[in-house]
Amino acid sequence: MTSSNEYEFRSITASELKEYQRLVQYVFADDISDEDLAEFESVKPEWTTCAFHRNTLVATSAGYPFKMRFNGFGIPVDGVTDVGTLPNHRRRGLVRRLISDRLRQAYEANQLASILWASMGAIYQRFGYGMASTILSCRFDPRIAGFQFDIPTKGYISMYDRGEGLPIVKAVHRRFIEKSTLMLHRSALMWDLKWRKKGKSYCAVHFNEADEPDGYIIYKTHEWKQRPRDEVGPDQEMNIIDRAWLSIDAYRSLWEYTLRHDLVGRVNFDGAPDDPAWSLLMEPRAIQPRVYDGLWLRVVNLLELLQHRLYSLEGACRFAILEDDLCPWNTGVYHLETDGSQSNATKVSDGSVDFTITPNGIASLIAGNTSLSSLARIGRAEIHKPENVGRINAMFATNYAPFCPDGF
Repeated sequence: MTSSNEYEFRSITASELKEYQRLVQYVFADDISDEDLAEFESVKPEWTTCAFHRNTLVATSAGYPFKMRFNGFGIPVDGVTDVGTLPNHRRRGLVRRLISDRLRQAYEANQLASILWASMGAIYQRFGYGMASTILSCRFDPRIAGFQFDIPTKGYISMYDRGEGLPIVKAVHRRFIEKSTLMLHRSALMWDLKWRKKGKSYCAVHFNEADEPDGYIIYKTHEWKQRPRDEVGPDQEMNIIDRAWLSIDAYRSLWEYTLRHDLVGRVNFDGAPDDPAWSLLMEPRAIQPRVYDGLWLRVVNLLELLQHRLYSLEGACRFAILEDDLCPWNTGVYHLETDGSQSNATKVSDGSVDFTITPNGIASLIAGNTSLSSLARIGRAEIHKPENVGRINAMFATNYAPFCPDGF
């Protein structure tokens, strides 16, 4: 058994980037070509935190310095990615050490939270991450996915290639995410990934009556290779990569646009739990939703995050984090006062509290993914003043269901 003190923990150098990429490819069984790797090298060496054994890279992690919307307010976060360990070096606490180091580095860099897509939720719940969003993975047959009511839409739709469409959709996306929770401010690289080389992407933009763009979809179409043998009808499949809308008219128009692809037999998209399709379709079951965990969040600097989040109701509450072993600076009693847009949070030494909560629980609560009442029912919180629960639930509710469509 190799002792943990036989490992060196540090960032990689530029010359070690290829070795880093090979390890990540092995761990996640990624068959991306060397050409694609060269074009989309996105992780900078200084963003990595890795483990070496006898000068050989054996475990990796990295973090993108993202800005994320939080109920309408932008906050800096660490977008953790590429967490992987070679099989012969697992079960030795390397991931715990890497995550612990990343959380400390995020705190020192004033990144208020750590976010990630979990290959296995069981791994990260041990480190205080809570489920911050839910994804509905949907697919539907365009022939049976019409709206309840035939309401005439206004405006028109135009198609664009990447060069023409990118400036338009960027502007729409910036407005679309303004009041959202967990949506990311996209860098040039993230926009490039939406139009990835493998397979041609298309862009449809909706313009309102004033000729202003107010919605779009980016999508791919291809032959439906996995279609059941006994399936008859259209033999193409459409994958919607990205979508945004600033009005329900734009949403309806873009949905109807997908239905006009007569050779498409299945459309796939990921949506939030409050996606308008649920309420607009004649038969909501047509989208065949499958529910998955979305983004996971770990609160890094609770005091700052409480003050930078917007709230849905004026009020005050007091709560306690009894223990946080990876971010010990978060342990303590907090008093929060807000008028909704301006908030003040302080650490206090005494006084009774409305509730106590775990690091996992506060992550889900502050993201707006789970109410305090629900967290108490599953044991992630303990309520001490039941008369205040309704108000606290309303305070932490978000404008829109938390949702992030961007992989990293």
